[in-house]
Amino acid sequence: MVPILVLAALSVAASGQQAGAAQRADYYHVVEVFDSDSTSIDQLISVLTDKLGATEDKVQPLIGKLEKHGKAVLVAGSEESCNEAAKMFIEIGMKAEVRPLSVTDMPSEYDESDVVVAGAEKLQEVLEGGKGALVAFHAPWCGHCKTMIPALKEAASTLKADGVPVLAIDGQSSPELAAQLGVRAYPALKWLKLVSGSNEDEVALGSADYNGPRDAASLVKFAKAASAATAIKSKLPTGADGVDEAAARPESKLGESKVGGSSVQKAKLPAEAAAAA
Repeated sequence: MVPILVLAALSVAASGQQAGAAQRADYYHVVEVFDSDSTSIDQLISVLTDKLGATEDKVQPLIGKLEKHGKAVLVAGSEESCNEAAKMFIEIGMKAEVRPLSVTDMPSEYDESDVVVAGAEKLQEVLEGGKGALVAFHAPWCGHCKTMIPALKEAASTLKADGVPVLAIDGQSSPELAAQLGVRAYPALKWLKLVSGSNEDEVALGSADYNGPRDAASLVKFAKAASAATAIKSKLPTGADGVDEAAARPESKLGESKVGGSSVQKAKLPAEAAAAA
């Protein structure tokens, strides 16, 4: 049997690399387990430690996530191995589903915060909800990205009260998405929102780059100003604190970049980017 990885045992720093590699190889699947009133904690720990080989201290965070959210991705491996692991959870009365690995399944520095860990699929979902989002592209090896974590978490908690989402996307795990949105260095902070395109039936991706201070107050100020604009390409004032003027202009490539098509129905991120999420 191909070895199964208990996700809590993976380091956050390595998770992006492993997720990206796993997706490109089309190899890894995960077992998502759902909480059950009929299953005891001892039974669950026994499966994870005695049968899957994890140490008890490694499984405690997973159990906490399962209790808090009602479900959690517990293990990753080949599809065959995950199917075998799923049977172990089903045997103790838990619902378990096997599916392909997503970048959002891997441990993140932003877990248990108001920052939404995202890939192409989640970004598309948020944008299609009609709201813009403050999006931070980061990489596991980026020191400045790590320094920014507390400020981004604080900003996300503040903005949540105003209904403004804050997303964190690992550019190393979602390289096609990062390239499509013009990310050339990390961290990269952007305001993104779907807006009306040049033609009546066209949807474009409005974008403004943020290059100002990375403290929480500055990030909140930028996001609130952008959120108040009805359409970034025409309303977001150029020259505002931290706003890259070239990225905010309608004639800019990023100011009105297409999102995969010219109609609302086709306003999707490229298939290759979505596949990498």
